[in-house]
Amino acid sequence: MKETTKTIGFEPFQTPGGKNFIGEEYLIGIEMSNPFIVDGVVIGKPFNLQMVIDRFGKQIIPNCLGIYHLFYNDQLVYVGMSKKIKGRLLQHLKDKDMPFNNCLWFCAHMWKKNATVKDILRIEYLMIKKYKPVLNSLYANCR
Repeated sequence: MKETTKTIGFEPFQTPGGKNFIGEEYLIGIEMSNPFIVDGVVIGKPFNLQMVIDRFGKQIIPNCLGIYHLFYNDQLVYVGMSKKIKGRLLQHLKDKDMPFNNCLWFCAHMWKKNATVKDILRIEYLMIKKYKPVLNSLYANCR
């Protein structure tokens, strides 16, 4: 893994069993974008949030501290963080000014034990700075 990936704070997001966070078995038949790659490392494959909710219900979304990425097709359009990812993503689905069709989310505890809001804000800031998503203002989320 490249050192720059570690500097941002991302490592491959897998469960101890080696599966993707949401589990590949849940994504069969779900519309997805091309893999999202950070510094040469595949972070995940963005999936259609509405299709996942329609199939499994809202309870499939974790209610944890973490970071999420919203995509319009293969383009990263927004990076956000939330103390409760579930509520925030559901808000975005209702917001017609937030056009996206696919997303990725990552609970903080999946990559850093005892992660704090400050840790997540740092990663959010670095991702916004690096990728300049069109729906983020560079300094709007720098708390």
